[in-house]
Amino acid sequence: MRRLFYLALLVAAGALVSACDWGIHIYQPTEPSIFVVNNNTERLEVGPEAQEQMVYISSDMFWYATLKDGSWCTLGDQSFYNEFTTSLCFRVQSNPSLESRTDSLIVISGNQRRAVAIVQNGVGSLLDVSEVVLHGKLPVQYPFNAKGRWSVSKEGDWFTVSPVGGSEGTVVTFTASSENINTDSRTGSVTFQLEGLNLTIPVKQVITETIIVESGTLSLEATGGDFSIKTLTNVDYQVSTDASWIHKLGTRGLLEFNEPFSADANPSSQPRTGTITFTYGDISETVTVTQEGKEPILDVTTPGFYGIKGQDYIYRKGICQNSRFTSGTSRSYRLIIPSETCVVQLQGVPVQITAGETLQLSLSVYKNGKTTYSQPVSAKIIGEDENLIWLKCSNVTYFILKKQ
Repeated sequence: MRRLFYLALLVAAGALVSACDWGIHIYQPTEPSIFVVNNNTERLEVGPEAQEQMVYISSDMFWYATLKDGSWCTLGDQSFYNEFTTSLCFRVQSNPSLESRTDSLIVISGNQRRAVAIVQNGVGSLLDVSEVVLHGKLPVQYPFNAKGRWSVSKEGDWFTVSPVGGSEGTVVTFTASSENINTDSRTGSVTFQLEGLNLTIPVKQVITETIIVESGTLSLEATGGDFSIKTLTNVDYQVSTDASWIHKLGTRGLLEFNEPFSADANPSSQPRTGTITFTYGDISETVTVTQEGKEPILDVTTPGFYGIKGQDYIYRKGICQNSRFTSGTSRSYRLIIPSETCVVQLQGVPVQITAGETLQLSLSVYKNGKTTYSQPVSAKIIGEDENLIWLKCSNVTYFILKKQ
């Protein structure tokens, strides 16, 4: 009987093996049907304070979470689940840097993965200003974006900060206790402290009712054009000029520090001067503007290659060949000098040019079929009209070129 029993067990085992061979098995999926991490957002932003945050995960399979870096961000103890919906805790250390930093939370379920960027702002994000500038006794306000308790200290007894501490959503007010009647701005600083983080912001008060110009003299080229004068002021001054060829551009608001102007081209070979005056009540500052006279070569209208020989600017008188070659946005010009049996070629002249700009060109000289000179040159456009271009090279030679 015992032998028959063992024989029956062997037969049953064989039948089970045969059933496996017939394809009867338990289905184990490799891809989750539901897999959502933090509502499928790609970025989670936190403040610079040390804190804990939650990420919500939904999956119908086992999932695993890890961090790409993990040097300043760590995961909670529960990082492996088989629940349908759950939350994952991660912790960040405080970020004392002014700049933000980024790590990535990676969640894997089956053969799928989701990544969420964890961005922690630097301490510089707590106050949206790099320097507090005060004008007179006018108060200046900024929101302080800390989530926890904070306090403030300062250097400088000429201004106040209110409040000296607080929590989330507090507006900080900076006020100078008096006008600044010194000859220069006065400076201080304020330091915000919270949970081991320190943010120091410089505080400056500009001088009262003062106009300072960067320089009292300014030199312009004969071609004219736009220019500006830098000023340091805290008053709504007026601007005037005694020269009809200098024009104030645009309008200006209070505390603008860069005044735009333009100058006409000087039609004479002699230099000229004008004065710009900034006034406010009995305060005034002046700038003397000197403009160079135009180049004598601009009176010459014969195309060619020219140099200086004493006061004679027409040193080499050439004939501009019409073999002008255009390639893309630049052109090449060939000039023949019959008296010296040589050809001068200038390459790289832009199709679109503006008087006053400096060009980097290639200059080559061919004589008797051989190259005798080939070098890069710096050339400035000193004039143009409908037909001609006047170029001045750095070695004080000149080209007059036909546009057509």
